Amino acid sequence: MQLAAHGITSAIDARVFWHDGMEEVWEGVESDGLLTARISMALWAYPEVEDGEQFSEIRRRAGSQGTRLRTNHVKLYIDGLMDQRYIGSLQKLVASAVRTCY
Repeated sequence: MQLAAHGITSAIDARVFWHDGMEEVWEGVESDGLLTARISMALWAYPEVEDGEQFSEIRRRAGSQGTRLRTNHVKLYIDGLMDQRYIGSLQKLVASAVRTCY
């Protein structure tokens, strides 16, 4: 990766589809010594996956980090679409995160 060569020292991958193994791709780039910038990964919150199952997995993955790679965000779409159920999901996720951190 040539990010640092262009003065970019940090970036975020704002949509890491962890069901599809995108997290492992980043981990491979880092383990191969090709990652020259700090990368924050935002795990995708799948609207079709049951909340309890999904949040357990997100919590398990959250906070994992390598030398330059961090899993420290969750990507939610909150755009007013009622069928996406994100408001209820967001409440549960925030409550869970608060309990985990404090």
